[in-house]
Amino acid sequence: MKQRAFIVSFMLSFKIYASTYVPCSDSEMQAKTCFECGASCVMRYSESIKNNNTTEKILTVSGEGNMGNFNYDGDTPTPWYVKSSEVTKVVVDEGITSVGFNGFYHFMNLSEVELPSTLLNLEPGAFQSCPQLKSLSLPDGVNIHRASLQGTGLTSIVIPKNAKLLSGEDIFDSPYYGSTPIEKIYCLSEQKDACAAVVAYRGDNVSVIAYQKSDDGFYQIGDKLYATADLMTKGAACDNAQNCQDILDAASQGKPFEVGGKYWATLDLFASGAACTDKQNCEDILASNGAPFKVGSKIYNSMEDFALGNNVKFRIYTIDEANQVAGKTNTFSIRYR
Repeated sequence: MKQRAFIVSFMLSFKIYASTYVPCSDSEMQAKTCFECGASCVMRYSESIKNNNTTEKILTVSGEGNMGNFNYDGDTPTPWYVKSSEVTKVVVDEGITSVGFNGFYHFMNLSEVELPSTLLNLEPGAFQSCPQLKSLSLPDGVNIHRASLQGTGLTSIVIPKNAKLLSGEDIFDSPYYGSTPIEKIYCLSEQKDACAAVVAYRGDNVSVIAYQKSDDGFYQIGDKLYATADLMTKGAACDNAQNCQDILDAASQGKPFEVGGKYWATLDLFASGAACTDKQNCEDILASNGAPFKVGSKIYNSMEDFALGNNVKFRIYTIDEANQVAGKTNTFSIRYR
């Protein structure tokens, strides 16, 4: 029975990881949409339209094991560096165990990164000089090497329980590759001293904030609970443990939720402080499917604009659109066409 269980386990492991490695085809390589990034690692470029009609330009790393390490000196960049000025998002799939040396060096428009639970190392220079990268969720157990986050746009970061900050020099700053505007480092209580040591010689004020995990598994600072690490860094606390769970359940189902007597449509909007007028308004926002929506007397073109407070000041409407909003708000001008 044990031998059979081992065979089944091995087959499942092989299916999950080995099958994700599909070598680049000749046509993909000629089109520069696929790149070999290690012994069993490939990187594919794709594009996707977001609900605000902007285009995400994505590099997806898949396969098994480590990404390769590359020495960027201007003459021998990583093969996928041809996409460095375009890519806005990097997705590293399960099975990959490292982001290699200089893996995404100087990706100037990279603003979003998804990392897998299998990741063990962010090698030196992994996301060096990526100024638009302003948030990053780290998997538990990852080793964060020197210079891996220099010159990013991070203002805060959460160090998970088993993650380690390994630094022969500063992880966040460099006189050559730019300063990271890091202000807050969230560490589990038992890691606080190690986190403080990493930033002690910066010469500026960086807060190391000790958090702990509550009995319910939520993030806790003092008497405040947070449903996720991102919400903790944004100061978006739950009312109580049950409320934290309700938030996560509702968000996973694409439903609005209530916190502090206000309604919120998504976790991102909750983190940004962009509340709906009521539950029905939240449902209307979620049902907008990329179309403009109204909150109070203001109109927003997208959830991203709502989160940033960028309401529409002027818009040219079709007759049908104008008839829907005419006389209901004074925050914009209506012109028939």
